[in-house]
Amino acid sequence: MPTFPEAVMVQTLAAAGELQRDLQRELTYDGLRAAEAKGSKGGRRPAVPADKTDDVRIAYLKAARSPPLPASVASAAARRGGGEGGAQGGGGLQYLEPYAEAARTWLHAEAEVVDTTHLTPAQAAQQIAEAVKS
Repeated sequence: MPTFPEAVMVQTLAAAGELQRDLQRELTYDGLRAAEAKGSKGGRRPAVPADKTDDVRIAYLKAARSPPLPASVASAAARRGGGEGGAQGGGGLQYLEPYAEAARTWLHAEAEVVDTTHLTPAQAAQQIAEAVKS
Protein backbone atom coordinates (compact mmCIF):
# COMPACT_ATOMS: atom_id res chain seq x y z
CA MET A 1 0.00 0.00 0.00
CA PRO A 2 1.46 3.37 -0.99
CA THR A 3 2.21 5.99 1.57
CA PHE A 4 0.48 9.34 1.46
CA PRO A 5 3.36 11.16 -0.31
CA GLU A 6 3.56 8.39 -2.90
CA ALA A 7 -0.18 8.57 -3.54
CA VAL A 8 -0.01 12.37 -3.93
CA MET A 9 2.90 12.01 -6.36
CA VAL A 10 1.00 9.44 -8.48
CA GLN A 11 -2.10 11.66 -8.56
CA THR A 12 0.00 14.67 -9.56
CA LEU A 13 1.70 12.76 -12.37
CA ALA A 14 -1.65 11.42 -13.61
CA ALA A 15 -3.12 14.94 -13.67
CA ALA A 16 -0.06 16.25 -15.54
CA GLY A 17 -0.37 13.45 -18.11
CA GLU A 18 -4.06 14.17 -18.64
CA LEU A 19 -3.33 17.88 -19.05
CA GLN A 20 -0.62 17.10 -21.62
CA ARG A 21 -2.98 14.80 -23.58
CA ASP A 22 -5.73 17.44 -23.61
CA LEU A 23 -3.28 20.12 -24.73
CA GLN A 24 -1.96 17.89 -27.54
CA ARG A 25 -5.51 17.14 -28.74
CA GLU A 26 -6.40 20.84 -28.71
CA LEU A 27 -3.26 21.78 -30.65
CA THR A 28 -3.95 19.03 -33.20
CA TYR A 29 -7.50 20.26 -33.77
CA ASP A 30 -6.25 23.86 -34.06
CA GLY A 31 -3.74 22.79 -36.71
CA LEU A 32 -6.39 20.87 -38.66
CA ARG A 33 -8.76 23.84 -38.56
CA ALA A 34 -5.99 26.21 -39.71
CA ALA A 35 -5.09 23.90 -42.61
CA GLU A 36 -8.75 23.63 -43.60
CA ALA A 37 -9.08 27.43 -43.53
CA LYS A 38 -6.11 27.66 -45.92
CA GLY A 39 -7.82 25.24 -48.27
CA SER A 40 -5.79 22.14 -47.49
CA LYS A 41 -7.55 18.81 -47.34
CA GLY A 42 -6.32 16.12 -45.01
CA GLY A 43 -5.54 12.62 -46.15
CA ARG A 44 -3.50 11.02 -48.83
CA ARG A 45 -3.21 12.54 -52.28
CA PRO A 46 -5.00 10.62 -55.03
CA ALA A 47 -2.86 7.98 -56.70
CA VAL A 48 -4.15 9.13 -60.08
CA PRO A 49 -4.27 12.86 -60.83
CA ALA A 50 -7.72 14.21 -61.63
CA ASP A 51 -6.79 14.95 -65.26
CA LYS A 52 -5.82 11.28 -65.82
CA THR A 53 -8.92 9.71 -64.22
CA ASP A 54 -10.80 9.33 -67.51
CA ASP A 55 -7.78 7.62 -69.13
CA VAL A 56 -7.55 5.16 -66.25
CA ARG A 57 -11.29 4.45 -66.38
CA ILE A 58 -11.15 3.74 -70.13
CA ALA A 59 -8.11 1.46 -69.71
CA TYR A 60 -9.90 -0.40 -66.91
CA LEU A 61 -13.02 -0.93 -69.01
CA LYS A 62 -10.94 -2.17 -71.97
CA ALA A 63 -9.11 -4.62 -69.68
CA ALA A 64 -12.41 -5.95 -68.34
CA ARG A 65 -13.31 -7.09 -71.88
CA SER A 66 -10.12 -9.14 -72.42
CA PRO A 67 -10.28 -12.94 -72.93
CA PRO A 68 -10.69 -15.26 -69.93
CA LEU A 69 -7.71 -16.41 -67.90
CA PRO A 70 -6.22 -19.84 -68.61
CA ALA A 71 -6.90 -22.66 -66.13
CA SER A 72 -4.09 -21.51 -63.88
CA VAL A 73 -1.59 -18.72 -63.63
CA ALA A 74 1.17 -21.35 -63.82
CA SER A 75 -0.03 -22.52 -67.25
CA ALA A 76 -0.06 -18.93 -68.44
CA ALA A 77 3.50 -18.49 -67.21
CA ALA A 78 4.53 -21.73 -68.95
CA ARG A 79 2.99 -20.52 -72.24
CA ARG A 80 5.01 -17.34 -71.98
CA GLY A 81 8.31 -19.08 -71.33
CA GLY A 82 8.19 -19.53 -67.55
CA GLY A 83 10.73 -17.70 -65.47
CA GLU A 84 12.28 -15.39 -68.03
CA GLY A 85 13.48 -12.23 -66.39
CA GLY A 86 13.08 -12.04 -62.65
CA ALA A 87 15.93 -12.48 -60.19
CA GLN A 88 17.61 -15.31 -62.17
CA GLY A 89 16.92 -14.30 -65.77
CA GLY A 90 18.08 -11.66 -68.13
CA GLY A 91 16.18 -8.72 -66.69
CA GLY A 92 12.67 -7.48 -67.28
CA LEU A 93 9.42 -8.21 -65.50
CA GLN A 94 7.86 -10.77 -67.85
CA TYR A 95 7.00 -13.02 -64.90
CA LEU A 96 4.45 -10.41 -63.74
CA GLU A 97 2.31 -10.69 -66.87
CA PRO A 98 0.26 -13.70 -65.65
CA TYR A 99 -0.68 -11.77 -62.52
CA ALA A 100 -1.61 -8.71 -64.55
CA GLU A 101 -3.72 -10.92 -66.80
CA ALA A 102 -5.49 -12.37 -63.76
CA ALA A 103 -6.26 -8.87 -62.53
CA ARG A 104 -7.58 -7.84 -65.96
CA THR A 105 -9.85 -10.86 -66.37
CA TRP A 106 -11.31 -13.17 -63.75
CA LEU A 107 -10.30 -11.12 -60.71
CA HIS A 108 -12.32 -8.11 -61.88
CA ALA A 109 -15.27 -10.33 -62.76
CA GLU A 110 -15.21 -12.21 -59.43
CA ALA A 111 -14.35 -9.37 -57.06
CA GLU A 112 -17.02 -7.83 -54.88
CA VAL A 113 -16.91 -4.30 -53.52
CA VAL A 114 -17.31 -4.20 -49.76
CA ASP A 115 -18.14 -0.76 -48.37
CA THR A 116 -16.20 -0.50 -45.10
CA THR A 117 -16.56 3.25 -44.73
CA HIS A 118 -18.50 3.15 -41.47
CA LEU A 119 -17.24 -0.17 -40.10
CA THR A 120 -14.60 -1.07 -37.56
CA PRO A 121 -11.81 -3.34 -38.81
CA ALA A 122 -13.41 -6.28 -36.99
CA GLN A 123 -16.81 -5.62 -38.61
CA ALA A 124 -15.18 -5.28 -42.04
CA ALA A 125 -13.35 -8.58 -41.57
CA GLN A 126 -16.60 -10.27 -40.51
CA GLN A 127 -18.45 -8.89 -43.56
CA ILE A 128 -15.68 -10.07 -45.90
CA ALA A 129 -15.63 -13.52 -44.28
CA GLU A 130 -19.40 -13.83 -44.74
CA ALA A 131 -19.11 -12.81 -48.41
CA VAL A 132 -16.40 -15.42 -48.99
CA LYS A 133 -18.50 -18.16 -47.34
CA SER A 134 -21.50 -17.53 -49.58
